[in-house]
Amino acid sequence: MRLVAANYDLRGEGVVGYRVSNYDRSLPLVIDPVLVYANYVGGTSTDAVARVVRDARGRLYVAGTTASSDFVVTDNTLQLTPGGSSDAFLIIVDPTTNQQLYATFFGGSGAEKVTGLGVDAAGRAYLTGTTGSTDFPMSQFPAQGLLAGDIDSFFVVIDPALGAGGLVYSTYLGGTSLDQAMDLAVRADGTAVITGYTDSTDFPMKGASAQGAAIGARDGFVALFDIYNTFTYSTYLGGSRTDYARSVAFAGDGSILVAGTTLSDDFPVAGAAYNGSPNGGGDAFLVRLSPDGSLNYGTYFGSDGLEEGTAIAAGTGNRVWLAGYTTSGQFPSRGPFVSNRNGETDMFVVGLDLSLAANDQLIYSTLVGGSESEVPYRIVQDTQNNLVVTGYTTSMDFPVAGGPIQTSYGGGTSDAFVLRLDPSKVGNEALAYSTFLGGRGTDIGYDALLAPNNRVIAAGATSSNRMPLLNPSPTQNGPGVGDGFVVIVAP
Repeated sequence: MRLVAANYDLRGEGVVGYRVSNYDRSLPLVIDPVLVYANYVGGTSTDAVARVVRDARGRLYVAGTTASSDFVVTDNTLQLTPGGSSDAFLIIVDPTTNQQLYATFFGGSGAEKVTGLGVDAAGRAYLTGTTGSTDFPMSQFPAQGLLAGDIDSFFVVIDPALGAGGLVYSTYLGGTSLDQAMDLAVRADGTAVITGYTDSTDFPMKGASAQGAAIGARDGFVALFDIYNTFTYSTYLGGSRTDYARSVAFAGDGSILVAGTTLSDDFPVAGAAYNGSPNGGGDAFLVRLSPDGSLNYGTYFGSDGLEEGTAIAAGTGNRVWLAGYTTSGQFPSRGPFVSNRNGETDMFVVGLDLSLAANDQLIYSTLVGGSESEVPYRIVQDTQNNLVVTGYTTSMDFPVAGGPIQTSYGGGTSDAFVLRLDPSKVGNEALAYSTFLGGRGTDIGYDALLAPNNRVIAAGATSSNRMPLLNPSPTQNGPGVGDGFVVIVAP
């Protein structure tokens, strides 16, 4: 076998091909594509994919927000028509046949936005986000049956197997001011945790809250629902200024990991905190709550500028992976960075081992970016302990590696990116794979997950009509004003 350099080639609007270097034409040419699947998700108005997950049968659950009245839904589904100016949507796709098995609107007469999605072992979908609808669909016995403020968070459980009768649980979640759910994590047994931020001093508290009252103008929050969809616990997270909780994950022992951003100099720290005091213009934070909700770890993370913690993942043992962006000139290092600090903002990826003494906890730290801005939105760890990250970049010189499916910037406002890091290495050697994903519009990667055969599924939003299509669903949506996208790559 002889390797031949190759890359994919966009040939007109939404058409993809391949270009290869010189090769012996007397021998067969086998192209092993790294772009396995790509499709738009949406109608003729504005749509965005917020999250994508896989169930135990390998089916893809895709959730997001749509303003398209012609968004394609399936028969015998929960909600056949849109309710308001924007609605949540849920789609289930069989990736082996590219068949759309289920698709529904979900929402009231106002505006909904989806920010979180999970699935349990039984195939039930869990969604969170925000709503301004006074008639948001409610189930029996919700924890909160009425909209309390102009914008509340919501928590919904849908069983697609039940068709039109598939609404298992639905509730508002919020106080009399703004409440913004940002992320959700679900265990196989159906235990669900939501995190976000709130301006409400009367956000509903439940159980033995680690922080039972709001302190600042805006605080983070954590809310827990048990396997019976019962609201069992909630707490504020914050100090006397502004705090945002943005990402949540379950650790293997059931602990709850939360990442976000704090501007408070009295943010709650606990345990053997890596950094017990603020550093600059704002810091990322990492918090661990025990399964019963007690705060057993809390730390600042940052340097002389601003750090925003935007994504978190549980590693093996007591390891935690945190991603975000920084403006600091002296960001904490652990060996050489993949990229030097040279943009308006650069992405950071760090690993902490919370079982170690504070001074020893930083086990990995790198910056990745170009001369403009990067923001990550999801980090996951694969079975080889590599890290997969997606987000967006505005840098034409964002580093690419490992045979990327798109080697250069697409030419629009921003491009999505997908990359893989090997944390056993440092510097450029740690960047095992990196690619742009985008066209001449705005492209953002919001989610990534792992699939069999070393594949990565990435999803997000695009206004580009040059995103490549491969193996599109026969009921494909878009492209519209702005659409969601789902791609599968094999780096």
